[in-house]
Amino acid sequence: MFVLSETRELPLSRCVGRRYVHTSGLQVLSLETADVENMFAICIPTPPTDNTGVPHIIEHTVLSGSRCYPVKEPFNELNKCSLATFLNALTYQDHTVYPVATTVPAEFFSLADVYFDAVFAPLLERDKFLQEGWRYAFQGKGTRSKLGVNGIVYNEMRGDYYDVDVVVAREMARRLLAGNPRSFVSGGDPHCIPSLSYAGFCKYYREHYHPSRALVFLYGNIPTAEKLAFLEEHLKALPPLPPPPPLPPRPFPCGNRKRATIQRTSYLPPTRNKELCAWAHQSILTATLDPFQDLTFEFLQSLLMRNTASPLKKRLLDSGLFDSFGISGYDNESPETAFLLTVTGVERKNLRPLRKLVEESLASLAKESFSPEQLSAVYMLAKWEELSVGQDFVFDLMERVFDSWSYGLDPFCFLDRRALWDKLGKTLHSDSTFFNRLIQKYLVDNPKTLTLELLPDVDLRKRNAEKQEAKLAKKKERMSPSAQQRLLKQEARLTEKMLTPDSPEALATLPLLRKSDVPRTIIMPKYSRQILSNGCDFRVVDDCSGGISRLTLALELPMMKRESLWDFHTALKLLRKVGTKDVPYDRNILRWESAGTNFTVDKLPGHLEMDDSRPFLKLRIRIMALDEGFSTAVRYLREQLYGSAFTERKRIHSVWRQEHAKFRELLDSGSILLATLRASAGFSQLSDLAEECSGITSEKRLNRQMTHFAEEFARVGEECPPLLDYLLRNARTVAASFFGNETNLALAKELASSFKGGDVPTVDVPIPAKKSLTPMGRKEQFPINSNVAFCVRALRGPSWKDPITPGLLVYSTLLSNGFLWDVIRVRGGAYGVSCTVNPDERGFFLTTTCDPSPLASLRVFDSLATMEENWTDKDVENAVISTLRSYHMPLRGAAENESVFRRAVEQIGDDEAQKFHDRLLSLTKRDVLAAKEAFWAGNPQGNDCIMMPGGAEIA
Repeated sequence: MFVLSETRELPLSRCVGRRYVHTSGLQVLSLETADVENMFAICIPTPPTDNTGVPHIIEHTVLSGSRCYPVKEPFNELNKCSLATFLNALTYQDHTVYPVATTVPAEFFSLADVYFDAVFAPLLERDKFLQEGWRYAFQGKGTRSKLGVNGIVYNEMRGDYYDVDVVVAREMARRLLAGNPRSFVSGGDPHCIPSLSYAGFCKYYREHYHPSRALVFLYGNIPTAEKLAFLEEHLKALPPLPPPPPLPPRPFPCGNRKRATIQRTSYLPPTRNKELCAWAHQSILTATLDPFQDLTFEFLQSLLMRNTASPLKKRLLDSGLFDSFGISGYDNESPETAFLLTVTGVERKNLRPLRKLVEESLASLAKESFSPEQLSAVYMLAKWEELSVGQDFVFDLMERVFDSWSYGLDPFCFLDRRALWDKLGKTLHSDSTFFNRLIQKYLVDNPKTLTLELLPDVDLRKRNAEKQEAKLAKKKERMSPSAQQRLLKQEARLTEKMLTPDSPEALATLPLLRKSDVPRTIIMPKYSRQILSNGCDFRVVDDCSGGISRLTLALELPMMKRESLWDFHTALKLLRKVGTKDVPYDRNILRWESAGTNFTVDKLPGHLEMDDSRPFLKLRIRIMALDEGFSTAVRYLREQLYGSAFTERKRIHSVWRQEHAKFRELLDSGSILLATLRASAGFSQLSDLAEECSGITSEKRLNRQMTHFAEEFARVGEECPPLLDYLLRNARTVAASFFGNETNLALAKELASSFKGGDVPTVDVPIPAKKSLTPMGRKEQFPINSNVAFCVRALRGPSWKDPITPGLLVYSTLLSNGFLWDVIRVRGGAYGVSCTVNPDERGFFLTTTCDPSPLASLRVFDSLATMEENWTDKDVENAVISTLRSYHMPLRGAAENESVFRRAVEQIGDDEAQKFHDRLLSLTKRDVLAAKEAFWAGNPQGNDCIMMPGGAEIA
């Protein structure tokens, strides 16, 4: 029986919240709203007790079969046939969450039913523990091959083990919070995961997964009474089990200032003649998560670190002692809150001066007063965040609830903080030194601090690998011949089991959608349309803006010279980061934020009317502002566009240094985005443009900007202002979308009308990039500082208007959720695998992430063209439904405005999306097979890009 314990109005979250407690101890928070998206989420507090990653492995295994749904992969089976807006599970530091969401009432309770049974009645088979967690396995055929370790969670955690931010977080927690759950890696340390036994795994589940520990989050327009009745029925069906003991208290360190130096693995590419260090400093702030204190620390973080003009961040960057920041700022992921500074790209000789600079800067800021403008900027930023509704609004609400509730705090405390903001405002008004005292107490005098120096060691990863191989070799030596044979039989059994389909009887237990359940009308934003005097297609989104106005413009550009392309790209990236002729960059950033405004300017590539023969390159300008600051934003934008200061030498040097460092870290650690850009280069003018400006090719340009800075800076100062002036004087607004109040609508139209075009010819086709790469048939490998690989095969794909596109989209869904999932993820142990068709980019992409065997994955990709398919009609129907998912997701905030904008700029009719949806819904197995055959017949080869551990070979 449920008892209502609290009701609260939540206007900022646009809902009413009600709390309930069940006699079993299960707690429920229901957010009642008119929103058609409904979410059901179960949270289980799961503080780790060691580094074996048991909470993470349980999260994976819980979704691998349960009492009522005894199939191998219920999660994947649901994913094959669902319109769910969210369907996954997540392991946080101290809790695990199982959320599902959908806009289709017909499947809400079906999804909730499967997830409830998964959480409270999982099968937890030993074979699933071996598959998802870890297992010993021979790396080749027979016992003569090397012994290795495999497992999906094991490989996932290997993927980021050497990332700087991960290393810092791991070492800080281990050294500062010894014995506290925060000191352990909830996801698992790859070195420790193989020490977890199946018995220990089961024991942890029994001790933590119980209704009395569970917290249930409900959201949406389905009546709460129906949701509670659903829970009541399922709770009655659970066998009576004694509640687990309460969680032990969390020890908190007494603390003494500490310093430590550790070796960090690194990769030194040929383009770099020296390796650089990283440095971090962390202070543990509190032992409990007090809502008001949490707000003050958030405010303090923004005050000190929110951007490059903030006082602490600016002082450190201006020193020139390092390249870039890693993850830094206030950390409230657990009750043990902390403040962290991480920087990368530090020469060893600068480590000591850097530590001294941080200490002196904090001590100085503890005594200096903050200006009203600085405080106002932080306040306006906070107001923006409180009012902003993003595409992941429901998921964000869920996270805010569990961030407090999972620790026994009020689940409402992060949903509506108006009273806390009022309290903070009064405090600041009456106490001008409030933040100075916070800095002094928690960042200057705090004894619970650690300074960490991370020294590069290019051979460390190799030594660790050799150490692991030696350990496994000894393990193999100690195994008897019969034990080795058992291991071979175990792998053969697992492989057979993984690849054996579920029985029809087992699959029939799952409550899968049918085509008849799919809503016939897609979710589309509503808008009004007007053609302005300059021909601009101006659209106004018909929705509540919530106090925030957004304007997006697409400008048709005049022709420019080929050699101006990089200058154009550079100018756009600098526009928001430099000042104007009259206002230096730090004051410029501050005035934008003080007005509650922001803007971006970037390139907008695409195709007109979804036609492959009509590519374009336009200029996209976005303004985002609180309603009261929109007019100011328009004025500031004009000043920025026509008067940016490309003469700020020190500022531009800092921007380029950070940009170069971030790109280098991305390239060194592995990036599926960079691999995809590289593999698709050569397909079209648009793909060449993307690779030249933002892909691996751009590294040479970024290197030159730093190694020849004086020359490059002078050139930018000479070339960028006249280039921008030429482009803007001759640009014409061709499309725009607006989302905001009536007062700002007139200003938006005026700005859109002001770009009228000139006498210079315009260009719809982007400037061709240099043909420095072979268009097709490339097989490239890039070494990275990781233990696993990121693999992309790219082939030319069809446009939206190509007749095979609908069938090919369904084919990609069948591969991703079927054959590729089974062979590369389940059997091969890669964390991620997918097949995607992107008609916007004319690409067909096969990708793997955290892949222990990229060569094997490439062989699997090789087999796809000639593979005989054994899909049933039901398989295809399920894939059609899954492919339709994006058409039934609600669009919110910026995403809603962007959707309307893209249709305007690409000249897509309002009914095109509905027509395409209907074509997908009508597809049969014959249609999908025909699309597959037509695609492979016209694609004999593609491009491969593999980012893999340095020194490894593809073949």
